[in-house]
Amino acid sequence: MNLAVLLSGVVFDSQKALMRGIEKSVQKFNDVCSVFCCHVNVFENDLYGIGEYKIFDLPDFNNYDGVIFVRNTFKDQELTKSISDRIKEARKPCVCIDGIDDDFVNLCNNEYEATIELVEHLIKIHDCKSFAFIGGTVGGSDSEARYAGFREALSINDISYDEDNFYLGNYEFRDGVEAVKYFVERNEKMVDAIVCANDQMAVGAISQLSREGFKVPRDVKVVGIDYDFASRAMSPSLTTFERPQYEKGQQSVEILHSFATYKKGEVINSETKIKIYESCGCSNRRRLRFSEGKDFAEALYEQAELTQVVKRMSAGLMSQNDYGNLISYMEDYALSLNPQELYLCLNDRPAVEIDYIGYSEAVVRGNRKNERDYTDDIKCIINISDGKCISEEVTFNRKKLFPPNSGRKEGVTYYFYPVNYLDRNFGYAILGGTGSLIRNDFFPNWVTLVGNALENFRKKTIMEQMINTLDRMWIYDTLTGIYNRAGFYKLCEPLVSESRSKGAPLAVYFLDVDGLKQVNDAHGHDAGDELIKEVASILKEQLEDKELIMRYGGDEFVILSPKCSKTEVALRIEKIENAFKKRNETRYSVYNISASIGHYVTRIADVEDLTACVEEADKEMYKMKKAKKEKVLQS
Repeated sequence: MNLAVLLSGVVFDSQKALMRGIEKSVQKFNDVCSVFCCHVNVFENDLYGIGEYKIFDLPDFNNYDGVIFVRNTFKDQELTKSISDRIKEARKPCVCIDGIDDDFVNLCNNEYEATIELVEHLIKIHDCKSFAFIGGTVGGSDSEARYAGFREALSINDISYDEDNFYLGNYEFRDGVEAVKYFVERNEKMVDAIVCANDQMAVGAISQLSREGFKVPRDVKVVGIDYDFASRAMSPSLTTFERPQYEKGQQSVEILHSFATYKKGEVINSETKIKIYESCGCSNRRRLRFSEGKDFAEALYEQAELTQVVKRMSAGLMSQNDYGNLISYMEDYALSLNPQELYLCLNDRPAVEIDYIGYSEAVVRGNRKNERDYTDDIKCIINISDGKCISEEVTFNRKKLFPPNSGRKEGVTYYFYPVNYLDRNFGYAILGGTGSLIRNDFFPNWVTLVGNALENFRKKTIMEQMINTLDRMWIYDTLTGIYNRAGFYKLCEPLVSESRSKGAPLAVYFLDVDGLKQVNDAHGHDAGDELIKEVASILKEQLEDKELIMRYGGDEFVILSPKCSKTEVALRIEKIENAFKKRNETRYSVYNISASIGHYVTRIADVEDLTACVEEADKEMYKMKKAKKEKVLQS
């Protein structure tokens, strides 16, 4: 079977256990499994959520034989509904894990009853009278079930509850820390027990209680939920309950292979197991088995190694100024992960030159709304298969998901992660083979660093464009693209120097566009600007070797030329005037292009002498313009 799995993160032990179970069954049945996930829980900025969730736009469910939807991992209810609707439209068998949908087969834990049992243990065995609760994310079915079970247990046993002793967290260690700070600040006397919606928050709570001077369980009882790996090694041993996520992962694949035997909307509740240890006040100390201790030590060393790898990779990627070197650096670190298969697939967007006025917006946000979606064409720039890297880039259609001749091996689970920065979508990365690189965070961290590096390179490129534009603005006229005064006087030095050394004069031509005011008055200043640009374009086309041109101001232009004999000057002026006439003959416009041209020929000892020469040529131009007007009046 070709399977799709959707979950918003593989961050917590319960999610990692679930995916281990799915991988195991995929191998057993020789299925091909594509897991679409992200690490949205890691980021607090909502724009990251938008960028991360784009990964769920990738799968076309019509192309799969079955879907596993890990519903409780999604905090965005609109997205949850959208995914659910797309699965239903495709009419594909779907197993919904830790959530209930009437059109799917639902695999759940009876967390409501398990939480009641856990809280009643605190009440009946340890005589707890006052409670606090640290909850998970808003809208999560598991979090709501745990809180409902907590309140029901208190109600059954006639225990009053101060609703202000509730802290809403995000299932993370620091939430437990912050919750205890909140409880200590608002209560004159600390509560008897704190019930946490997961083990990570429970461990954080115990840690902060110790810093506040409270002993667990003597002063405060603390219980968690999940039976996480790390919580098993702590002291005091954490009282909690275990959810069989690994078994549910296996079962979800098995259900899809015999889907016809299940009823639409059927709910299958997995058994939870209460684990009573020291943190509730019992004397049952949990001791790690040898294999658990070994795994725990390996995890610590892996995490330490990851930290160093991330530091080196981050520094290396951020320092790259060349795109080719950047990709090569990403490739080197991808190979250092020793993946069975790894593909970096980026959107095929054309390079865009940004106008000067758009730089500020481009650096901060740019047209990011136009960069949220995946492009139709995707370019695979890193292709690692069986530990070997194929250096050739290949472009393919996004609907195929995998680059040509890659992926879709039987018995293999492929993880698709978004490559983004905030809501700017760069593409996606695929990891094939063992999910250990997901569970130890090596691959998700690599993907995050790639997204950050691409954004950093994008901003560097924009800044370089801006610097180049500023350089051009210093010497070029922004309307016409020819030299302005600063550029003209800077670049005429070689011409003046050569003229001085040879004792040869230079010719200065001063041009004033005819009829600009009439064009502005009759057709607007945009039309006037177009006229100025057309004149500049014609003059650039007529420039000869070693000549320089500048926009002197408004509708005035200056040409500096080493061709200065009377014959050469006359031919030069005639050539320019003929170019104006030819342009008028080949264009349709309500106005004609013409200019009055004056000139001045002299020897120039220094660049500073040019100013006086330009003024003399200007005087000659006015004589020509006056003569034109008198000729018109006479006719």
